[in-house]
Amino acid sequence: VVVLSASAGYVADKEGKDLLGLDLFTVYVFFACVSTLYAYWWDIKMDWGFLDHTSTDHKNKFLRDELLYASGKKFVYFIVMGFDLVMRCVWTINISLADWNFAAKQIIV
Repeated sequence: VVVLSASAGYVADKEGKDLLGLDLFTVYVFFACVSTLYAYWWDIKMDWGFLDHTSTDHKNKFLRDELLYASGKKFVYFIVMGFDLVMRCVWTINISLADWNFAAKQIIV
């Protein structure tokens, strides 16, 4: 994603805008989606400890055994997981629009 983003300005000045027959922006979008989903998975599984199928008590399905916030209200954790995914996607779109000159960087901030 970083290499494709850095080359966006260089490629915009050239006639050939393809990579192996694909539009370079299409390749960028694919890798940006893969990167976003991987970072989301890392947040949920590794950093937060959710989606653990090996939990010992099995009292909190898809969550850790010990819940620290919201007084044990499980729905809050699922809302935060969804919010994390939405915010990661918004951030990726925000960066993509600026890097590929679809919008001015001053407007996006």
